[in-house]
Amino acid sequence: MRVARLALALAVAGCGGEAEHAPPATSAIPYEVRPVVAPAIAELERELGREDAAEVPGGAELRERVDGLLETVSESRDRLRLAALEELAGLGDVAVPLLEVKLSDVAADAALRRVAAEV
Repeated sequence: MRVARLALALAVAGCGGEAEHAPPATSAIPYEVRPVVAPAIAELERELGREDAAEVPGGAELRERVDGLLETVSESRDRLRLAALEELAGLGDVAVPLLEVKLSDVAADAALRRVAAEV
């Protein structure tokens, strides 16, 4: 029975091999294909970064400084770690909003979050 079904399926599949039903030789796309989502996301992230920088006193420069110091503290030992901690503490109250943001950012590295809590 299986053989008969297979033979019938092959016979039906072999019928109608006309050229008009064959797929085109080249798959020319009539429109321009370009990335759409990635540039849109990048633009939104740039806008978000500008908004965040505007909200924090000191802006993007202070954010980069604090992020760099947090990384130094998390990756270093002994004197270098202590120097970075002292510099973070020396920033005073202006660093507090950035540290709070880092603490609440669940996507941030856990080690950086621990350092932000330590400071």
